[in-house]
Amino acid sequence: MYKLLLLVVLFLVITTQVLAGGLVFDTMFYSEALGQEKHFQIYLPEGYNPYHGRRYPVIYFFHGALDGYNGYSILPVILDKLIEEEIIRPVIMVKPEGFSSPYPASFYTSSDLYGDLESYLAIDLVEWVDSHFRTIPCARKRAVMGHSMGGYGALVYYGQFSKTYRAAASVCGAGLDLPTMIEYNIDGILSELIGPPYIYFPSAGFSNLVLFSMSGAFSADLENPPYFVQLPLDPNAEIIPEVWSLWMDYNPSNLISALADNTCHPRIYFDIGTRDEFHGMPACDAFAESLSIMGIEYEYQVFNGGHFDKLGERFPIAITSCVKR
Repeated sequence: MYKLLLLVVLFLVITTQVLAGGLVFDTMFYSEALGQEKHFQIYLPEGYNPYHGRRYPVIYFFHGALDGYNGYSILPVILDKLIEEEIIRPVIMVKPEGFSSPYPASFYTSSDLYGDLESYLAIDLVEWVDSHFRTIPCARKRAVMGHSMGGYGALVYYGQFSKTYRAAASVCGAGLDLPTMIEYNIDGILSELIGPPYIYFPSAGFSNLVLFSMSGAFSADLENPPYFVQLPLDPNAEIIPEVWSLWMDYNPSNLISALADNTCHPRIYFDIGTRDEFHGMPACDAFAESLSIMGIEYEYQVFNGGHFDKLGERFPIAITSCVKR
């Protein structure tokens, strides 16, 4: 009944839309992996008909920690333009909710604290979208891309779920090399605290909130109240080897290494700005070096800009890398 109602609503909306480009709307579905309903936003290209006609490739877009699934309002405009100018073929874009609790920056990673986010996004959501919309339901017509935290998620999902997605793109990805990231961002963490010795807490500031969020993804510990994580830093801001080894299991170069043995040529795009506010460029450089060592093909672009100010220019490049005509 829900599927029928959705199709009727889509048909009414689409048929009353007068050459206004693609249709964007928010909806939700029930994820078996998480045991709850999750929101997502979807873009349907102009001419989409829920009952018949062509089927479409899909791009799954993962948002960053400072925006939500219904943010990035520039994306539908970019998609309309790329399709109108025949730079890409018409495509569906799905923007799922990537936040979890108690910390917002889930890094799209399954953990005891956040739940099975990976099955929710790479299995439940993909199956639901394929069964409710006119997609081309095969990996070679699916791509995953993201910004910031979502760029991390896009690349590691591509490495872990190569049978689900056939291309990946990261715009200003965060944490693409965890050792480099912690090296360059530790000053920001400590500047929000008093010490040494340092007492870390998530409400100290943005950098500490990200530290706790990433710990919730990479080193959750439900037996360690009140924050239920193990931090990788001790009170003197030194790395704790046992915890850091847990984090390194989630280093993107480790999670994407299986692509080195993939018979299909990987389609990986990532970029970073020279003035990235979160020191992303050294981490992206290190990630690129790791891919080169493993013999994994990639396209890496460095541009003059920051983490947010050039998204209108970078998103079209990333989308085009995912969807070939």
